[in-house]
Amino acid sequence: MAMGQPNYANGFALTLHEHMLEKPLSWKKPLGQKKPKTIFVNSMSDLFHANAPLDFIQRVFDVMRRASGHTCQAHLPGADEAI
Repeated sequence: MAMGQPNYANGFALTLHEHMLEKPLSWKKPLGQKKPKTIFVNSMSDLFHANAPLDFIQRVFDVMRRASGHTCQAHLPGADEAI
């Protein structure tokens, strides 16, 4: 388990965290908060990994779209392969 976190039980092997996918949708912008949260979608991974299912990638982008009150940042080292 990397960094003592259960989500990293597989180390850096491709792992889809289905249970985390819609979590940002539950984060409501508190009354009076001026700035939205910045969500680093996949700080230690490649969203366009060759083995990442297209359906999962599309759902990630759908959640980012629906979490419009926040700023989503994605790490895309394999973006060239996605085009």
